Amino acid sequence: MRLAAVASLAGSCGGDAPTAASPVRTVLVTVEAAQIQVGASTHATAQLRDADGHVVLTETPTWTSLTPAVLSVSPTGDVTGLQAGIGTVRAASGSASGTATVTVKNPLAGAIRLSRDTATLFVPGGTVQTLAAVTDDLGQPIANPSIVWTSSDRKSTRLNSSHVSESRMPSSA
Repeated sequence: MRLAAVASLAGSCGGDAPTAASPVRTVLVTVEAAQIQVGASTHATAQLRDADGHVVLTETPTWTSLTPAVLSVSPTGDVTGLQAGIGTVRAASGSASGTATVTVKNPLAGAIRLSRDTATLFVPGGTVQTLAAVTDDLGQPIANPSIVWTSSDRKSTRLNSSHVSESRMPSSA
């Protein structure tokens, strides 16, 4: 009789009450590094507690990325940055869950290598395309870097978003 009364009371408390399958009432999520670069990883930890505030060691949380375009999270809490932005990971056990935020930043460029360092353009309207390969401080390629293209002589050369230079008048730009 007493067990039935306790189960009935827990069922009427709402969604944050521990379930019969899980004694977890709260989940506290922490990350080793709150800021990482794209491609880098950090580790998240979940502390599960019961209604009395005691740590629950018999349960394992389920990890989810609430922002899968920004970061991924493994079943063991390993978080990997996928693209720049602010991401959120969630650990859940039973009806309880907790979250942590991770900022993912693009790595800084260590070097930029151009596909050509000089080109001859015929005037007017001659064009040439230049490509850039960007690497970080460790020499690893940076995928989809943001590059701002400019000319040393804007009167004679125009650059477009496709990295194509078009000559307008004679120059050594």
